[in-house]
Order: sequence, then structure tokens, then C-alpha cells
Amino acid sequence: MSGWLPLPDGMANEESLSIESPIPLWAQLAATLRLRIERGEFDAKVPSEPELSREYSVSRATVREALRALRTEGLIQSIQGRGTFVSGDPWDKVLTSGYSLAESIANQGMQESSKVLIAGVCLDEEASELLQIEPGSGLVEIKRIRFASGQPVAIDHSFLSLRIAEPLLELDLTSGSLYKQLYVHCGLRVTSGVERLRAVQLFGGEAELLEMSEGDPVIEIERLAYVHRQPVELRRTLLCADRFQFYARWGTESSA
Repeated sequence: MSGWLPLPDGMANEESLSIESPIPLWAQLAATLRLRIERGEFDAKVPSEPELSREYSVSRATVREALRALRTEGLIQSIQGRGTFVSGDPWDKVLTSGYSLAESIANQGMQESSKVLIAGVCLDEEASELLQIEPGSGLVEIKRIRFASGQPVAIDHSFLSLRIAEPLLELDLTSGSLYKQLYVHCGLRVTSGVERLRAVQLFGGEAELLEMSEGDPVIEIERLAYVHRQPVELRRTLLCADRFQFYARWGTESSA
């Protein structure tokens, strides 16, 4: 991890700031905090502005400018009402493979959990059509906020046929993969799917649920999952854009 602000001479082994240095105090503080982040001294959450102001005997304005520089570098992120946190590396998603958010969170060494917003039966004409079931036959609707070590990273909103997925409504859905539950309790293993990705802006309640501001960008994934040739789930996922990156594999063997 490297930044664009220089580390002032004499600060590699100490964390005091010098008013005699030609480098502004905010830049010295930013360099010092960056070094502490690289050392792993902060347990996810960065000390608050008042705490840093007292620790380094500088003004709140100096602290604010230093934190702004680190946010610009992508080293930290601020969540309204909760504080400032060290940013993790973006989580890779391979576009040619299946994807489990629960598995991605676990692979980062973080605790995965969910808050269930909706778990019930509904009617939805568009979802019924895409799932190839008769209109009015009923759907299982599940909507969850997904968390990584307490930080919201996604919203999942799924529709499944009531006939095949009704047992899911009796389960604890506050952690784990929905597909694993579908296999264990309904005997269905998802075998394939199609997804459409696009960047969208957050508005209204969804911005509040992800503790983001209205207009902030997120990645929207619309998925239709299949068991062999039968569609079984329609899902819309909103992913925090700063936590994920996508890549695809290709080669000349597949070129036309």
C-alpha cells in the first residue's frame, strides 16, 4: 500500500509532528496515519477527529484535512453516524463463475451476517413471468441487508417459486448462503445463471439501509438462477461500489 504524500524525514520511527518542517502539518499527519494503517494498528475503525486532535496536539481542521487526503487515496472511508474505517482491498468477482457473497466475505476474514427485511409470500407479475410460473401462484420474497463485520455491503432482494422454496420461510436467514439453504432444505442445487451488471445511483430508503448518501454509486446485479434449465430465482443485488471489482477471463480459443 503506497500513497502520494511523502513521509517526512525522521518520521519513519516516530509519530511526532514538526511545525518547523516545510511539509504542512496535515500532510505530516496523513503520512503518519498512512504508516499506522500499513502496520495494521487500527482494528478497522480509525480514531475520531477529537481523539486524533488530542493525540497529535493539532487542530480539528488539520485532522480533517489529513483524513480527507486519505479518503481521496481510498485508504479510509467515512460512514455517517458510525465513524471512519480502514478500507479493505476490493473483493474480486469473476464474471465467468458463480458467486457467493457469504463466501466472499468469509474469504476476507470478516464475519458475515444479514438483517432480514422481508421474508414472506407475495405476488409479482414480472417475477412470475421470468420464473416461468403461473401468475397468482405465489412467490417467496426474501430481502436482506448483507453485512461484513457489522458494515453493510449489499442489499439482496430475491423471488422464488412458493411451490419449491416455501421451506425457506421457516429458517433463520440472518447468515449464510441462500443457495446452500435451498439445497439443504429444498433439495435444489443451483447449476447456472445469467447476470446483468450496471452502475446505478442510490436513492431513498436503500441509501439509508447501506448507510450511504443519496446519489452515491452502487453496482446493481440482476440475476436469474437456474436448476438445469428451470429458472428458480430472480434476484436484484445492490453492492457498495468501493468494496468490489470485477474481472473476466478470455482467450483466443473462444474468439470467433
